[in-house]
Amino acid sequence: MRVWKELDASPADLKAREKVLIKFLSKLKTEKDKPRKRTKKKLYDSVFKKGDCLVYKMDNGNYGGSFVLTDEKETEVGTNYIAITTIDKADKPTVDDFKNAEVYIKRVNEISFKGTEMRKEWVDQPQIGGFSALLFKGHDVDIEVIGQLPIYKEYKIRTDRQVGFGWIVLKSMIPFKDEYIKLNGTTKLRLKLSEWTKKHWL
Repeated sequence: MRVWKELDASPADLKAREKVLIKFLSKLKTEKDKPRKRTKKKLYDSVFKKGDCLVYKMDNGNYGGSFVLTDEKETEVGTNYIAITTIDKADKPTVDDFKNAEVYIKRVNEISFKGTEMRKEWVDQPQIGGFSALLFKGHDVDIEVIGQLPIYKEYKIRTDRQVGFGWIVLKSMIPFKDEYIKLNGTTKLRLKLSEWTKKHWL
């Protein structure tokens, strides 16, 4: 009211303003019949455990395999970082297949920035990415855990290049592998799961 007076408000405006403020004050003092419930944020655990060996039927009718490198508890999306392997078999893979498995690597045309200058360069990118518990039920992928392998070396998530996948990718990525190589070329980098599952002594 003081501010309004300093701004030379008319007596009629001041009276109207006073009525509005009194009504607002009364509303603040009145307890609600039905107080609004505080919404509790839903948190998720990741779907699989670190070290799980996952198998599933792919779009080509064969079995594929992926390996779980990380897990987490009670986060906003419940992410597993999972390495997609080159396993592509008519029969269901075994844990021994995972011991010798290679991570699938794609040749990717990656965009990077140096100052304001945008550059493109071809890089060999291991197909390791985040898979969310939040999206798991919406994707039609039947995944079986056939066993576990111990992890001796922690997977370090790169903050500058975080890759996220939809679960459906597990069914389609390897069957398209040969076609992808024809379009984009072969890779030089090779990477085995043993990078994390074998003890490396100095």
